[in-house]
Amino acid sequence: MRLDDLENDVFGLVDQVSRFLAEALLQEQADRLSKKNPLCQCCQRELVPKPSRKRTLQLRRGEAQWEELVWRCPSCRRDFFPSVGSDGLRGGSGM
Repeated sequence: MRLDDLENDVFGLVDQVSRFLAEALLQEQADRLSKKNPLCQCCQRELVPKPSRKRTLQLRRGEAQWEELVWRCPSCRRDFFPSVGSDGLRGGSGM
């Protein structure tokens, strides 16, 4: 085996491990945020969960994907996402 081939194999393995760890940590965060019992920021009524959506984050070593729960206010007919802040723009729990 050539040194170049060995180096490519090592870097390929490092890329896989990096993506795996990033996905596991992102999913853990999403799961932790989805266990809260959030209230609507407009009417203060309880939100109901909707089907989760697949999220993708571009990393230096590839893409990481995870599932994130979406919350819905039946009264206001608005959706809320745990990774979006209360202003709807920046990251944070926002709920």
